[in-house]
Order: sequence, then C-alpha cells, then structure tokens
Amino acid sequence: MSERLIEELKEVVTEFLRDHDVKVILFGSRARKDHHTGSDIDIGLIPYSVLDQSIITLLREKVEQLNIPYKVEIIDFSKTSKSFQKEALKEAVIWKD
Repeated sequence: MSERLIEELKEVVTEFLRDHDVKVILFGSRARKDHHTGSDIDIGLIPYSVLDQSIITLLREKVEQLNIPYKVEIIDFSKTSKSFQKEALKEAVIWKD
C-alpha cells in the first residue's frame, strides 16, 4: 500500500476526530513496517474521556467510503485489555495526541 493512501486515511480519521478528546494511533504491522500484501490497517482510538460509540460507527462508515483495498480495523482501546494495549503501543505511530 502506498504511503499516499496511509496519509489520506490519516487525514480523514484525524479530521473526523478533530473535536473529540481522543488519541489516534496506527499500530500493528503497518506501523512496524513489516506488513505484507493484504495486511490489514490497524487504527487505535484511545479516548481521554467517554467516546460515544456512534462516533466510532460514523468514522468506520467514513473510512469505508474511501474504498481502500485493505481491511481497516478501528479499535476502541477503552474496550480492550491492558495487555493488548501495552503490546499495541510498543511500536505505534501517533496520528493525533
């Protein structure tokens, strides 16, 4: 996947969440740069306050409209285990703090 598509995805996600108190990260193989053809794109949302699930649903719909040829996973870190968060954050790329 070209860096241009990742940048486009980053712009759409961060602009959509501009007014929300949430940290946004790219994590997984795309962040580590060890992805292979067909690897999904993992985006983590780390809310500093309660993030309404309807916002996440709308974001997922917005991302689907981009027609990116890979699966894009948007993960609400407030609903994941501490061990998952710790592992994901090791090599994450911060998109919005």
